[in-house]
Amino acid sequence: MKKYLVFTIILFLFGKVYAEDIIYSEWSSEYPTNVSKLIIKKEYRYLWYKEEISDIKYLREEEATDRIIDYNDMILKKSENTIIRPESYPSRELHMGNKYYRFKSTDIDSIKIVFNNLNVYELEIFIDEVKYDYLVNDYDFLSDSDYDSYFNISDTLNIKFSDKVDANKINVKIYCESDIDNNIRISFKSYIYDVYYNDFNIDNEVLSITASDMNTKFTQLIPVYRYTDKLYKTYKIVKEYTVDYYNEMDGYIKDESTKKAFYRYIKNKYIIVDYYGRKVTDENYCLKNKCTIKILSEHIEENPKTGDFVHYSFIVLFITIVIISLLLYIFYKKIVSNKSSFVESL
Repeated sequence: MKKYLVFTIILFLFGKVYAEDIIYSEWSSEYPTNVSKLIIKKEYRYLWYKEEISDIKYLREEEATDRIIDYNDMILKKSENTIIRPESYPSRELHMGNKYYRFKSTDIDSIKIVFNNLNVYELEIFIDEVKYDYLVNDYDFLSDSDYDSYFNISDTLNIKFSDKVDANKINVKIYCESDIDNNIRISFKSYIYDVYYNDFNIDNEVLSITASDMNTKFTQLIPVYRYTDKLYKTYKIVKEYTVDYYNEMDGYIKDESTKKAFYRYIKNKYIIVDYYGRKVTDENYCLKNKCTIKILSEHIEENPKTGDFVHYSFIVLFITIVIISLLLYIFYKKIVSNKSSFVESL
């Protein structure tokens, strides 16, 4: 019994159990070559993103065609009074009332000229003594600087300015054939309203007309508009993507369209065994039969380091002394026991 106890102590002290760790290569999106398919591990990864709100604007619902609308966040925007009828929208509340409106000389934005069967050579408009380049469809000849050819006109011409103009700086010159029985009507307008107007007899081949030659109608009873718009908070969603691919990412959203395969393989020494533990040399056998990868031990040290050897020798020496002391003690106890038995027998 004591011998078995000593053997157990020695086995416990000298025995060593190896737990094999599987060593893998780094993950790569390139499929490994020159290695067995049985030791390749495949994993799908994705790009992940967070949704960030950007480009916040308060707009009418009709304007937010390509944006996300937050209907719980809305403000009302009221316009100033205007003589120009605003566009109508489902989200716009339009108000109209007739009021006396007073125009100013600086409100002029167009000129209207009504011709009645008149032969016209040229039409020039000066603003602050600078010739204004205008364009009227079908009447390009009126501004071609050709004073020798005329065209008969029975029409109304509307010449729109690019910006509002002070009527006191406007000078209109009409080159035409004199016709005492004919006349033209000219008005300087603001929007659709005649602010300056008059009829002129064609008693000269060149008519030069300014605001001082015209009647005025500064105060007029006209429709005045105002509106209230419902403006909703609108925004766009920007996706902030990760740079690398991951199979899981806390707090992020997976983009399924970015699915990409990654691979790694076992780098340990191994053998392939079948269901019965027999070594397999032909991998094609595993196409129809169950196979297992068995990792081979790599813990044999043929040339241990000096430090490790000294440490190991010290342990062996210590254990040897303990064992010898234990054996001597047992031997001593046995001699004492035999001696006592001999004395008692006498």
